[in-house]
Amino acid sequence: HSAPPALSPPEHEVEESLTNLPSPIITPNTQNHGRHITSQSGTETFTITISRLKVSFTTKMFIERTCPWELNGFLPSDLVDKGRISIEEFNKFISDKMKSGKWTLVHLKLSSITGESNKTSYKRFYKEYESIDRICMIPVSDDGTKVFLVTPKFLRIIKCMSSVDNLSRTNTYVVVLTKQQLPQRYQSPVVRTKGISNVDSSVPMPPYGANP
Repeated sequence: HSAPPALSPPEHEVEESLTNLPSPIITPNTQNHGRHITSQSGTETFTITISRLKVSFTTKMFIERTCPWELNGFLPSDLVDKGRISIEEFNKFISDKMKSGKWTLVHLKLSSITGESNKTSYKRFYKEYESIDRICMIPVSDDGTKVFLVTPKFLRIIKCMSSVDNLSRTNTYVVVLTKQQLPQRYQSPVVRTKGISNVDSSVPMPPYGANP
């Protein structure tokens, strides 16, 4: 079902915000905060296909240094959307999953979208989805693992983005939701107390991946 968006801004405001939105790139400074992840095929390049719009673009995915989970080799290099949901539906879906204590949520950031054709396809994607207030959903595996693309317009109103370190207001973020056991990125021993790790007190650790 596709209910009409409730809070779509006037078209000229949408156009203005998109015109001023820079393409996501990685600068030397941001490299100090993390790195690109690799796909299941071992490369750093991912191809995202938006079937509804018949467009594809290639990108890299950046993970913050403070993220406690290791995602190298976890996602396939080819990601194809299978639907879109409203902001309200997305917030409720993520909240319900995390309350169960069985799911892990990880934030990544799209970066290095280069080349005119690539940029055009990416712009068409986020322009369309932001204009109708929808989040792109990409199924990854049969166990329920999913990827969601949260474009810049929605970063302030998507509740699970509030704990992201170094949040960039001009990037599209990738929200990975999985029940699979992800390896820890840290070498030091991790002691869990009610789902909270002692890795780093500055790392936002709600019950992501915690077992009840």
